[in-house]
Amino acid sequence: MVGGGPAGALCGERLASQGFHVTIFDELTPRELVARMLPQVLVKGGKWPADQIVGREEVETAGGKVVLIPVIAGYSTSSLVEAAAKASS
Repeated sequence: MVGGGPAGALCGERLASQGFHVTIFDELTPRELVARMLPQVLVKGGKWPADQIVGREEVETAGGKVVLIPVIAGYSTSSLVEAAAKASS
């Protein structure tokens, strides 16, 4: 799932073009989508504290797990959009 407005959509479309399964959502948070899908594994960038991960409770209650992955400097959706904006000006 990819959110975050235009930056998230841009990242999601790129991942989809590379063969990844991507669900782009328009809501402020993916809580309802996570609750409907109930993935076995919910992956989030490691900068988030566990108590702030949207959908964590739903996933863990259903027997799934939440995995935090390291954030790699320079590889955020925000930095991708900034780079694209600079390149087009």
